Amino acid sequence: MLYGAGPHTIQEANAHRADECLPLADLHKATQVVALTLYDLLTEDHSGV
Repeated sequence: MLYGAGPHTIQEANAHRADECLPLADLHKATQVVALTLYDLLTEDHSGV
């Protein structure tokens, strides 16, 4: 699924092709951001007190 401006199809976007390259350091950083965000959301006090 594609959102926003840019290619109209998966094929135009070159998605799911062998030439995709993602540095592992970027993947690690993104995983940390998601994990820390989830932690913050799940540990906040939502009681309204």
